[in-house]
Amino acid sequence: MNEIKPFEWQRLILGDGTSWAFLLEVGFRTFIMYLVLLAFFRLSGRREIRQLSIFDLIIIVGLGSAAGDPMFYDDVALLPALTVFLVILAMYKFISYLGDKNPKLENWLQGEPVCILDEKGFYAHELESRGMDREDLFAQLRLQNVEHLGQVRRVYLEASGQFSLFFQPDEAVTPGLPTWPEVLESALKHIDAAGTFSCCHCGHTVHFPAPKAQPLCDRCGGLHWVPSQSTLRVK
Repeated sequence: MNEIKPFEWQRLILGDGTSWAFLLEVGFRTFIMYLVLLAFFRLSGRREIRQLSIFDLIIIVGLGSAAGDPMFYDDVALLPALTVFLVILAMYKFISYLGDKNPKLENWLQGEPVCILDEKGFYAHELESRGMDREDLFAQLRLQNVEHLGQVRRVYLEASGQFSLFFQPDEAVTPGLPTWPEVLESALKHIDAAGTFSCCHCGHTVHFPAPKAQPLCDRCGGLHWVPSQSTLRVK
């Protein structure tokens, strides 16, 4: 093994056996990987890290090795890593500029708020298109002391992946689908007694004046029901 000589400028700046033309290849590699990361985060839909935009995620992922590797790997030079930083910064500025000029492009890249729950119930297809499901929504509702959907007027899924909740005033609370997991797990296919029940698949709430065998939800065609709750939200 060859002994590493400290402060060899060729190795430190460019690396052993590396020409200046290699920096062009580094820039091209970074450009391609930036587009790959952008497509991946945009098409994957789900945003696991709250309050971070797609561009924030790209910068974190794209610059992770570029920033860390030159600190302690002797065969990783500084100038190629700096080229990665400059290309990612240029791509970020360029795409931000295009987004400012074209609102449709910005909405596609960053996403836009979407209503996932209103007085009719929740919209499972909107959740699924963003890599989420009912349990993700209900977990957020439970964190805000929401016992059933009748306590909520609107819920929006923001571009950041966060949920914005708007509550019903106490006098406007109506019977709704419970958010408690143990209640949802005991869903019924047959209505054995008159009462108000909510569809487990979309939250649509119906009053049944008499028992009914295997009723279909008028809104989504769902088959599973639970008794609705009508309690007021504890603030």
